[in-house]
Amino acid sequence: MIRRLPRIVGSAILDGTALAAAYFIALAIRDGMPSGQYLSQGTYVTDWSLCVMLVATAVSFAAFGLYTAEVYVYRPLLLRTLVKGWASALIVSAVTVYFVKSPHINQSRFLLLATFGLFALFSALLRLSIHARAYRRKVAEQKPIVLVVGQSARSEVLKSHLSDLCGFSRWKAIVCPGGAREYSLAVTAALDGAAANGRVVQAVIIDVGGMPLQGVLPVVQQVRARRCCEVYMLSELAWPLRPTPLLGELFAAPVVRVRRRAPNGAERRAKRVLDILLSSLGLAAFALPMGAIAVAIELSSPGPLFHRQERIGLRGRSFHFVKFRSMVVGDHQQRHREYVQALIAGETEGCDQGDPEEHVRVLKMTEDDHVTRVGRFLRRYSLDELPQLWNVLRGDMSLVGPRPPLPYEVDAYTGWHRQRLQSLPGLSGLWQVGGRSRVTFDEMVFQDLLYATNQSPLLDLAICLRTVPAIINGHGAA
Repeated sequence: MIRRLPRIVGSAILDGTALAAAYFIALAIRDGMPSGQYLSQGTYVTDWSLCVMLVATAVSFAAFGLYTAEVYVYRPLLLRTLVKGWASALIVSAVTVYFVKSPHINQSRFLLLATFGLFALFSALLRLSIHARAYRRKVAEQKPIVLVVGQSARSEVLKSHLSDLCGFSRWKAIVCPGGAREYSLAVTAALDGAAANGRVVQAVIIDVGGMPLQGVLPVVQQVRARRCCEVYMLSELAWPLRPTPLLGELFAAPVVRVRRRAPNGAERRAKRVLDILLSSLGLAAFALPMGAIAVAIELSSPGPLFHRQERIGLRGRSFHFVKFRSMVVGDHQQRHREYVQALIAGETEGCDQGDPEEHVRVLKMTEDDHVTRVGRFLRRYSLDELPQLWNVLRGDMSLVGPRPPLPYEVDAYTGWHRQRLQSLPGLSGLWQVGGRSRVTFDEMVFQDLLYATNQSPLLDLAICLRTVPAIINGHGAA
């Protein structure tokens, strides 16, 4: 298949060229002047309207997934996504042009509508005649196969849907009665067999619910080592990784694409820069609310303002974790210790604090008489965790990463659970935006490890943005 970066750059350049052509044609129609004359007139050389449209189009098309190969798999999806991209770019451009009162911005409604009307036609022709045709020609030549790893009711439905998708219609199921290691060996054998027979593997789709959780990431690593194809995951646990809704619409299921390679040193350094910048801004922005919270805590019950606690961070290093005090003063760890140890051991029935009539699982201690009235409010909206921005600024934590465990939690870890200690702990993560107290401990560990293997500055920003509504709604934080 065509490599991703050249395809993205080529598509963006063609879109920009088509939009510029539409813009100058619209100018010529409006003013009755040959469009070539505008290129030599200073008035239009300094007009920023085209720049606004170009940026709005690039951002909108990227947001809807129009620069991914998957958009060409199913033609009706391509056309629907194009309409969404056009409409979004037009709205963003119109709003920007309206509110930016500048002599360098052309505010003609005809110009906007005519430009995007022509651009809709040009971009559709480009994608259908060049990109989509090239994709289908490649598929016809290579006749690629897809490996579907794991088996559940959801993947069975997905298999029946693959026959309608160009490039995904030839698939092979990999189901192992054994454990995690057997799946890794089976996928390795299938990839080696395809290479030996000259067959191209288009993708590996992993049904997370149809195999042991601890076996999913070793399969990803096996495929990554060969750099031969894309890896997709079918699971709500991975759903927060989605950059666009495109894959969900394409497969009619919660499918996300996994990064082809693990994060590198440059991305980890960028993550640290982002942590310093946003934590500094956060401490400044929340200074007044934190002052109000401090007053409320002091008035609600006697005791210190902050609660300091030993937590385990990167590679098992301990640090002092800071949060607003939400409980009355005293040693209340024994009940929590017993609860956490049962949860880690997989005794979810005894740990479920949800209402049986609502059929909603809540795997978190919700009834604790030691929590103050102010503390309940702070915990519900995660306001007690605001002081941890200082931990982020110090480098003990990151904005996004696994939640730092207590020492007695780590003592209860088994096998693969300790892998989550290989990442810098964070304020938020996939667990907070994709499950919170609704998932089991093993599922939380899987989400932490999945984030670690797919981490990027853009993903961190996306998780931070998704954390805000999760906190406001208070889902799973009771």
